[in-house]
This record gives sequence, structure tokens and C-alpha cells, in this order.
Amino acid sequence: MISSICRKTAEALGRELCADTDQVAVYAYALEILLGTTIKLVLIIFLATLLHILTTTLIFLFTLALFRWLGGGIHLSTYLRCLTVGLFLALGMGYVAVLEVDSCSIYGIFLLALFIASYVFVKWVPADTQKKRIPDIEKRLKQKKESFGALMGWSLAILAFLLNNFDAYALAAILGSLCSSFLMMPIGYRVIGSLDNILAIFSKGAFL
Repeated sequence: MISSICRKTAEALGRELCADTDQVAVYAYALEILLGTTIKLVLIIFLATLLHILTTTLIFLFTLALFRWLGGGIHLSTYLRCLTVGLFLALGMGYVAVLEVDSCSIYGIFLLALFIASYVFVKWVPADTQKKRIPDIEKRLKQKKESFGALMGWSLAILAFLLNNFDAYALAAILGSLCSSFLMMPIGYRVIGSLDNILAIFSKGAFL
């Protein structure tokens, strides 16, 4: 439904702007991303508010989105699959972050997440997909540098949270980093690919 609405809107916009077929396709793609992201964010905020985990959920989402934007990674093949899995992931991690965890354990998880992210950024960033290949070496190096810059900012934010006893916020940001790193790794590609296939079989192509 989302794709159909965006395609029709893009076609109407293309007629007004006298755009060619390729430009209309770009409009449709951009509209689908914008509309899909808006719907997902509104749903997550609504449900997280009901569950009283809004702040940790938003911190998790921000961290995940930042590293995914800079580093790339695997995606599910349809919007509804992405929406469904994204809702469960964001709300689940937002809930996990508010669980009682001692500060020493959080410091340990932080160091582990920092090591994993550093290794992933060096070895796999930018983690591209079949639809988005990044062969240019200079661009790849630029994304690595930007990712490490974000990682430094993330580390400082974690330490600030921990020093001010905002353990839940720190844990939410750590979980966001761990999830984004996983989605850039080969095992993440395999797991999400398998999940995509399972959802395709389960839905029989009708809903997801």
C-alpha cells in the first residue's frame, strides 16, 4: 500500500514537473522512505510512551540510526517486514535498557561494544547491499572516518551518562551500537536474510 501511494504521488508530481521515468522513480523512492520512516517513528513513540520506555527507546533508535546511516548494513526486503521487526527491536531494546543492571556490568558491556564497533568499522564499513554498492575507495575511507568520529562522540556520551548515574540511557546507547554492528557483519546479513525468507514463507507474500 505504501509503495502504491508513493508511486501514484510521484507520477502526479512527475507530470507537474515534466519529469522523465527515472526521475519519477527517484521521487517515489524518496517518498516511500519519508512516509515509511514517519509512520514507523510515530508508532514507536506511541507504543513506547504507553510502555513508559520512551527515552531509552529513542536513545536506542538514535544510536542505531546514526551508525546505520554512516556504516550501512543489511535491510529487510519489504516495508512491512522492516516495520514489524523494527517495532519489536526498538521496543524490546528500550525495555531491556530500563532493567536493573549494575554499573560495573554496564562498563564491561560498553568496552565490549566499543571493541566490536571498532573492529566492524575497520573491516566492513561501509557495509553495502546489492542495491547500494560503494566501490569508490575514497568514499569508503571517508565513511570509515565519519563512523569513527561518531564512535568517539558515542563513547563520550556513554561516559557522561554513567558518570551522572543515567545507567539506563547508557545501556540504551550501548545496545544501539551492538545492534548496528551486528547488522553490518556477515553473520548479521545471514541472520536477517534467513529471517526475511521465514517471514516471506509465513506471510505467503500477502502481508509482509
